[in-house]
Amino acid sequence: MLKKLFKNLPFPPEFDITVYLRYRPILTKINRLKGVEIAEIGSGNYGIGPYLKRSFWGFDLNFAKEKSVFLKPVKSSAVNIPKEFNQQFEAVLSVDMLEHLSPKDRSKAIKSMLGLTKKYLFLAFPSGCLASLTDYFLSWYYRKTHGVNLEFLNEHRQYHLPKIREVKKEIIKAASENGQKIAKIKVVNNTNALIYLTLLVLGFSENKYLTRLYSASFLIKNFLGLFNFLPYRKLIILEVEK
Repeated sequence: MLKKLFKNLPFPPEFDITVYLRYRPILTKINRLKGVEIAEIGSGNYGIGPYLKRSFWGFDLNFAKEKSVFLKPVKSSAVNIPKEFNQQFEAVLSVDMLEHLSPKDRSKAIKSMLGLTKKYLFLAFPSGCLASLTDYFLSWYYRKTHGVNLEFLNEHRQYHLPKIREVKKEIIKAASENGQKIAKIKVVNNTNALIYLTLLVLGFSENKYLTRLYSASFLIKNFLGLFNFLPYRKLIILEVEK
C-alpha cells in the first residue's frame, strides 16, 4: 500500500526540498517585485528558476545543456562580472556560493554583486558552529553510504564558513567603494539545521523508501519552511538607496 502511494504521488521533477527551503525567504520578498530584472550569482543550471517560475539572469562559470527554462545564462565568475551589467537589476541574489570562495575572493565577489543591484541584495550562506557540525556529520554519513567524499563539503572545510560579522563588514566596505548608500541591512535565519540534516540523511540514504520520503517532503514544504530557529544558514537582506 505504501509503495503504491509513493509511486502515484505527483512530485515535480525539478523540485528539491532543501533547495526550496534555502530560497523560500528570498522568494517571499522577490515575489512582491513585479516586472523587474533579477540576477542570481552562482545559479548553476536551475537556481531559483523552478521556484520563482519567471525569467531571471544566472551568472556562473559553466552551464549544462539541460537547464531551467526561466534561466538567461551568462558565463562569468562571481569575482569578475562584466561591467555592462552594473546596476541593471532590481534584485540580486546569491545562495550557498560564498562558502565556496576563498576569503580574498569573497571580498571581490561581494563588491561585484553589490555593484549589480539598484535596490536589493540577498546573500544566503551556511554560517556558525551548528552549520559546521551539520557539515561534519553529513560528510561522514555520505562517505558511509556512498564510499566517497561529498565535494561541496570539502570546500566548506577548505575555505571555512563565512562569518556574519565579516560578510557585513565587507558589504559596508564594498558599498563605500562603489559609491552606494545602504538604506537597510537585515540578518535572518534560513533553514533549521535539524530539518536540513534529517532531509539530507533521507536523501543520501541509498534506500529507495527513504529517498522517496525525501521527495514526499514536497507535500509539507511550507510547513517545514516555518522552522528557522537553530539555523543551518543565515540570510543577509540588503537594501540600497536609489
